[in-house]
Amino acid sequence: MRKAKPEPQLHPDLAAAIREVLERSAQPLPLAKLRTALPGPYKVPLKLKDALLALLADEARAGRLHEWPGVKYWTRDCRAWAEPLMLAAAVEPVASGKVIGAVLKVYGRPRAEALLADLLQNGLLIRVPLFGGGAKAKVCSRIADEVAFRTELDDARRVIDAGYRRLGDADRASSEGSGLRRLAVPLDDHILTAIADLEPHKGLLVTAPRLYRAFPDIPKSEIDAALLRLQDARRVILHKHSNPQQGSDLIANLYVGACWRVDQ
Repeated sequence: MRKAKPEPQLHPDLAAAIREVLERSAQPLPLAKLRTALPGPYKVPLKLKDALLALLADEARAGRLHEWPGVKYWTRDCRAWAEPLMLAAAVEPVASGKVIGAVLKVYGRPRAEALLADLLQNGLLIRVPLFGGGAKAKVCSRIADEVAFRTELDDARRVIDAGYRRLGDADRASSEGSGLRRLAVPLDDHILTAIADLEPHKGLLVTAPRLYRAFPDIPKSEIDAALLRLQDARRVILHKHSNPQQGSDLIANLYVGACWRVDQ
């Protein structure tokens, strides 16, 4: 009587052999190519395919390898591979399609588009221009002009704060006039915020008395000085009185009020 041939089993060191093959690979491998790449003692017959898949799933859960779209495997995580390539593709402002194209073949379009959106949301990529631009807007992974970018962000924050205040949602606004002394934000910025709050449309005049009332805890002289600095920086326009007077309140006596510049 012939002795029964033992059932084939996976090699006890197969997991280590798989990791070695994947570590040497330049890209994630589908199951068929992975089986072919395994050296002789570790070959997996087709009848043990399910056992191999179970082993791969165990290795993925343990974090020793990673599953990729299309039933592929690699020792590198999907995002850890794709993110630096996308950021490198956007060192200079480029169309978002070019950034997606840097990983498209391996990563797949849906995942690449989702990662692009996540990089934008987390600030690793920025839109150029930051607001507007429509279909012609580009993305970039670096800030070429930090001063201009900060100005654009500050302008947007003031308009957003004004919108929240108009809705009565003061908690969502970034600052409150009565709390200026407690916040490490320059008075000039608070004044610009107040102008946007009182007159959200750029170019509309905010009178000096309204500005003074917006900052009851701040001396008028400090407000005057801040407005003059803002005018020198071409951030606001001060409208002169038709009959200016001499006095301690520069703005109240020499100017009617202030408005945002509309040519920024």
